[in-house]
Amino acid sequence: MNPIGGAIGILAATRTVYATNNTQLNRQVSAALFEHTNTCNYKATLGEAIAKGKNKLGADSNKLPYTLLGDPAMRLNYPTDYQVATTTKPDTLNALSVQTVNGQIVDEDSVLVSDFNGTVDITVYDKIQKIPTRDNDADQGEAQVVSYLDYPNTLFSGKTEVKDGLFRYTFMVPKDIRYNYGNGRIVYYARTFDTEGTEEAIGHFEKFIIGGTGSIVTTDSVGPEMTIYLNNPAFQDGDKTYSTPRFFANLYDENGINTAGAGIGHDLMLIIDEDAKQTYSVNEYFTSADDSYQRGQVSYLMTELADGYHTLTFRAWDLLNNSTTKSLSFVVEKGLDPSIYSITSYPNPVRMSGTLRLLVNYDQPDELITTEIYLLNTNGQIIWSKTQENPDNVAINIAEVGLNPGIYFYSVRIKSASSKYATSSGKIIVTK
Repeated sequence: MNPIGGAIGILAATRTVYATNNTQLNRQVSAALFEHTNTCNYKATLGEAIAKGKNKLGADSNKLPYTLLGDPAMRLNYPTDYQVATTTKPDTLNALSVQTVNGQIVDEDSVLVSDFNGTVDITVYDKIQKIPTRDNDADQGEAQVVSYLDYPNTLFSGKTEVKDGLFRYTFMVPKDIRYNYGNGRIVYYARTFDTEGTEEAIGHFEKFIIGGTGSIVTTDSVGPEMTIYLNNPAFQDGDKTYSTPRFFANLYDENGINTAGAGIGHDLMLIIDEDAKQTYSVNEYFTSADDSYQRGQVSYLMTELADGYHTLTFRAWDLLNNSTTKSLSFVVEKGLDPSIYSITSYPNPVRMSGTLRLLVNYDQPDELITTEIYLLNTNGQIIWSKTQENPDNVAINIAEVGLNPGIYFYSVRIKSASSKYATSSGKIIVTK
């Protein structure tokens, strides 16, 4: 469903195969594909993983029809530069306790990478659970419920800065946890600030306990502060939008936002047109603000809606289970033209040897947008132009363009495949 992407390959059967034998092939190929000596060293290419998986099955003829349609020398795109390690074991995570955890970026020899500067995304999960499948085809015959293990409840999701390879973060454990004691899970993904040659790191940590009740006592009875909108902050109640808008909710609460999903009715809940069939739990789409467990944002791409008038209602809970509810009305218009509501230019003034960046803020963030950028002199003559698909971050190398010190203007035009152009412009100053 990605208009500018697709599959890199497929492992498919060329003739009849059987489910029981397929299970064994799946297990063996997956085990070979994800085999690694440490986080920085995943071994197999696609071809090697399939060959190793098939060889593990011996004389099983069911494996023979399977063929890789793709590049056998390709490896999956794992972050293999460095690992993320937790350096301070957190205390037992009781409900409503506040925890601070320290970590660092290390190489494959567990040595600190002191020149790693960037951000790390952190997700803390409640204990592992056995979850049954939904048996969607029960009416087609014998029930086929299968159980699997997963970490379905998120206790905290956010990011923080990594400086000189070190980081720390603080979060509050929700009231809605599973109160039995057991190991939780923390998952990390880090990246450097450099947009060229970005370095990455991944890791996880499970040597800590979640369960029980904390000792914090509070009389707070007020739900989270909340602002909601579609597509961009300038959206007003009753405005028009295209058929697949993105919903945003900015949330703040002194005691944090509840995304655990363990308490019945305490999910971050989005309801379209007061319809039970269009009711969505959006816990997993919430991300805490940098270095804060008290503030964050929900970003959720809504399913395609029919033309015409609609309403939505959003409810959020804090970690003490106080709630806030807000509603919004909007009109869907298929093929609606995009709109630019602001452009940020930085640095401005920009040096002759520097790079100017334009951050284009527009109201159709999930549409495929064509962007045209023009630089003009004070006489209105076009002296440079560029066309690109992504309007989010436009980079202009001033030295390559050959601009002398002075005042110039930029003009940005954007359009989708079926829309007219939206245009915005501004002024820049070039210095020596």
